[in-house]
Amino acid sequence: MKALVILAHGGIGDVILATPVLKSVREELPLEFLAMVVSPYAADILSENPYIDEIIPDKDPDNDKERAPFFYLLNKIKSYSFDMALVLWSTARFAWMVYLAGIPVRIGQDFRLLYSFLYTKKVRLRTVMEDRESHWVDCLMDFAREAGAGMTEPELCLPVNKFFRERIFALLKNYGIQERDLLVGFHPGRGLSLSDWPYENFAAIADAVQRETGAKLVITGGENEIDFVSRMEAFMKIKPLNMAGKLSLKELIALIKRCNVFISMDSGPMHIAAACKTPAVAIFALKSDLPPRWKPYKCDHIIVRKDTSCNLKCIKEKCKKFTCLAELTEEDIVNPVRILLKKSEG
Repeated sequence: MKALVILAHGGIGDVILATPVLKSVREELPLEFLAMVVSPYAADILSENPYIDEIIPDKDPDNDKERAPFFYLLNKIKSYSFDMALVLWSTARFAWMVYLAGIPVRIGQDFRLLYSFLYTKKVRLRTVMEDRESHWVDCLMDFAREAGAGMTEPELCLPVNKFFRERIFALLKNYGIQERDLLVGFHPGRGLSLSDWPYENFAAIADAVQRETGAKLVITGGENEIDFVSRMEAFMKIKPLNMAGKLSLKELIALIKRCNVFISMDSGPMHIAAACKTPAVAIFALKSDLPPRWKPYKCDHIIVRKDTSCNLKCIKEKCKKFTCLAELTEEDIVNPVRILLKKSEG
């Protein structure tokens, strides 16, 4: 039997949280071949995953920044003669694609008026209106259960490439960070417009982590966060190692694996830490954040979430204040770091 899993929307974290589904269907069903359609920027997350045979990037062959034309990707999927498709992030585009490709078993989200009828098996998604406690991994595992799998214990899968791990050790050594040194990672961004982000407050927190724990600090960020991290670093009194925009995804994974503790906003790097079993301080500051749904999965972690004076409707993409972050104190972060460092040393 040949199976296809589709998750071409969402971020890196979404793909990581879907890896238990890959493990489940591969180990529990009589599969000869398993492929996955993902966005191009997330493909590296799966490049060494032992459960899939092929990655199919959803990209235009003539323009890497565009999604694949509908009929181009349809014909590609059709050429594999898949027996089953699991559409983990339902859209009309992919519902019609797996239908027109003639895949006999099509599993997707129920209650989508315009396209759920195209699926042969439907999953009632655990919406936050009805269920705010289930982790997203458990929500995704409902698709595996509908496929006849989902009985094994879910586990994130993110192998750390030996070449990149050695490369990170060498890079850190060049900056005076030895293997025996305590290393704390800090991913302060979240891929949002950061015009009013509390740079000075985050700088004070980063200084306090180094001062109070004696650990070295490395700050990470994407290419769109280089300016933000630089502005934050300018307020700092203790110089960190600034790796914002300087690492490939594979290098970032290896770096997070090396950290003794990783501090992160609710974002993709937080889920990388969980998959690497790196203890995490997870900042869920915004009122719209849902810690039970998105917390680090099956790794040591402490969630930082506090009541704030903010009374605005929480729409993170449009927020101009970020009061919830400006009111974070040094001790809000330093204390959890201390606890996790002590636990990891023990």
